[in-house]
Amino acid sequence: MYRVKTFNKISPIGLNRLDPELYTVSDSETEEDAILVRSAKLLDYDFPKNLLAIARAGAGVNNIPLDRCSEAGIVVFNTPGANANAVKELVLCAMLMGSRDVDGGIQWVRQQVAAGVDVTTVVEKGKAAFIGPELYKKARGVIGLGAIGARVANAAVALGMEKLEPDVMDHKPRSKKESIFAHGYGLQIVLQGCMFAALALAGYCLARYGFHLSPEQCSAATFLVLALSQSLHAYNMRSGHSLFKVGPFSNKVLNWVTLLAIALIAFVLFTPGVMGVFGFGDQYMPWEMYVIGIALALVPIVVMEIAKAFDLVRHHK
Repeated sequence: MYRVKTFNKISPIGLNRLDPELYTVSDSETEEDAILVRSAKLLDYDFPKNLLAIARAGAGVNNIPLDRCSEAGIVVFNTPGANANAVKELVLCAMLMGSRDVDGGIQWVRQQVAAGVDVTTVVEKGKAAFIGPELYKKARGVIGLGAIGARVANAAVALGMEKLEPDVMDHKPRSKKESIFAHGYGLQIVLQGCMFAALALAGYCLARYGFHLSPEQCSAATFLVLALSQSLHAYNMRSGHSLFKVGPFSNKVLNWVTLLAIALIAFVLFTPGVMGVFGFGDQYMPWEMYVIGIALALVPIVVMEIAKAFDLVRHHK
């Protein structure tokens, strides 16, 4: 008859696999032949001489003195993945609670009840304080696709979360002393700056010498090209992969910010009084100049897509 000592509460489903005719199992066994443990610390525990094995219900064995076990010939087992699904569900729970401030809502309801308020009369107004973002279409990153990480990643896909770039884990970590201009990034910044300067100059020259506009209107044309191209360039900077591979409009926050930027640009260019404040005069440009300005602002997207196709602006690996 083998004696098995448990140091934590072990599921009966597992304990029932031990034949009672061969094993006695309890947390009070002495001179045990085997130990079943979860997180209890055995680092200072005096092992009996006849101890043969220690089974850890979980992956980590940092609570078991492996050096002493090796010297005494005690076999140590662990069970990686046994708790993976439970941990995955806790991760999803934490994501949902953090996104929606579920705990804050619970506390608010308790406060209303404690104050004697009929919650049904204030819930419509009160719930606005706990509005949170959806997980749907949000980008998620999972560090380490082990038993838990793989389940979390698959569950996130099922929730409609956005995938990160497939090669993100292939990127070498940067040194903390490494300059932001390393690996050719400095050259990329200079070249992109030159591109925007050239586009702004092209807008000015077309307005000045193509349409023979006033200096104030030429400044407006330059502003249109530079401001709009910079706003749209944010889509290029989302990823080293093609914009159409990651989805041009998959980031809702970026979409709304870009629309706000375009609205502000239009406000400056078309609002009397505001135009004068910015030095654009009080006369609008010909509609053709607005079309040309928008076309020039789209040039960086085309240029960056070509550069990405030739692997000239991929992330450093």
